[in-house]
Amino acid sequence: MLGPLAIVKIKAAEEALEAGRLDEAYEQIGTGEIREHRRAQAILTRLATAYLDRVREHEAAGRFADALRDLDRAAAAGAPAGQVGDLRIWIQGLAAQERKVQLDQQQIIRDARQRIEAGSLEGGREMLADLDAANTQVDRLHRDADERERAAERYLGEARRLFEAGQVAGACRAIERAKAHHPKGDSVVRAEAEMVRELMQRVREAMTSGRLTTAVDLMVQVGGVGSGLMERSEWEQALVEARGAVEAVARGDWSVARRAVLRLKGRLPEASWIAAAAEQLDQMEELCMTIHAGPLGTTLPADTGVRTAEAIPLGPRGAMPPVAAPPIVGAASGGRWRLLVDGAGSFLVLRQDRVVIGRAGSGEALADIALMADVSSRHAEILRVDEDYFLFARKPLRVNGRGVERRLLEDGDRIELSPRARLTFRLPSKRSASAVLDLGGSLRLSGDVRRVILLNRHATLGPGDENHIVVPGARDVVGLIDRSGSLQVRAAAGRATESRGGRDVVVGGAEPVELAGMRIVAKRESA
Repeated sequence: MLGPLAIVKIKAAEEALEAGRLDEAYEQIGTGEIREHRRAQAILTRLATAYLDRVREHEAAGRFADALRDLDRAAAAGAPAGQVGDLRIWIQGLAAQERKVQLDQQQIIRDARQRIEAGSLEGGREMLADLDAANTQVDRLHRDADERERAAERYLGEARRLFEAGQVAGACRAIERAKAHHPKGDSVVRAEAEMVRELMQRVREAMTSGRLTTAVDLMVQVGGVGSGLMERSEWEQALVEARGAVEAVARGDWSVARRAVLRLKGRLPEASWIAAAAEQLDQMEELCMTIHAGPLGTTLPADTGVRTAEAIPLGPRGAMPPVAAPPIVGAASGGRWRLLVDGAGSFLVLRQDRVVIGRAGSGEALADIALMADVSSRHAEILRVDEDYFLFARKPLRVNGRGVERRLLEDGDRIELSPRARLTFRLPSKRSASAVLDLGGSLRLSGDVRRVILLNRHATLGPGDENHIVVPGARDVVGLIDRSGSLQVRAAAGRATESRGGRDVVVGGAEPVELAGMRIVAKRESA
């Protein structure tokens, strides 16, 4: 029999239950012997039903933790185990789904923040569009995006005012500040492109009129504005070429200066100073070639015992004694020759700008360089543009171990058409744009040719590695010159030909020409 205290607790539980205070009612009778009393059992049955009702209310409101806690109390109060189990599984599933939704939303917020901080304001806003605007984080990001947009517009207005006032550097800095706040904004992108277009037109005008310092100063003022735009990249490259030409002229490297000026001419065909400079550099290069092919191109021993130039007495009125004109040895006109040089071997000389490399054999499309190797009939082409050489692959090939489809060739490039067909591209001399293809390994052309000369106006024969044709026993350098399709060999100035019977090399090699200790025969070949 229960004591007075138990009766008090039962009474208190009944009052709490009537008032809807379920937890208080359960605490009064939910544990100990008191719960076995008949009146307590009736209260627990009512509590179980009330807890289940409240579980459904929590579940509907998304309070899944509260729902699971009430479900435990319902089970303790005696609610049916099957019903409790089903409700638990359902609520736990909803809770897991809710957690996933919350995690997804947090990830969206993080991604939106990254986009906004990177300047993609519209992208960040689009990501936030489906989220609760009342969320503190979402609201803060919206306000951040709005402030960035307003700041960008303020800086754009400042840039326009400064640009109209002629303050180019200040206007460009303002554009950069606008980009820092909203780099992908339409108004910012348009303003940057318009300003770069106007400034690059000024750079072009300055370069066209020969005011290179002004053009460089303008580019410096532009700073980082438009660094990814094609208009700017084009004129940056033009200034690089102009600087290269200026530096080459300063050090007397006329060949490099001429190539840079010719590239500038392609960009600025209307610039009269560039056309004049190209012609002048062409003349300088030709004069230098003539000088180097003459006595002044000879390397003298370090200690000769002779007096200095100042101590050598001159002839009447300071003139040196006249010398004989340099001998010219010509071959029949055409674009393909076999050159045989005693002590050096056989060489194929090609003067055309486009050269096809392929397999030797008969057919409608013969290769200019016909290799006796396992390659395609037209495996690759080398194209000369001004004084640059470009390789174009018609079939798979590798350059320096890497597969390429096209490439601007550089001195020392190793070209692999197949495992047994390897060539090396050479530019032996800075004074000549003629190139050389060395055939590697056992690779040969017909006539035991192992070196191809891609002749661009002139090349040299002589004892040093800087010559296109290296002749170890030669006493001096000899020039190989293309004169409008006629191949000529020029001895050093003041030296007469040592061959008998005249100065012309007869196609077919009837009689060799001897120059500077070299015996040279040129044979015209058909394509």
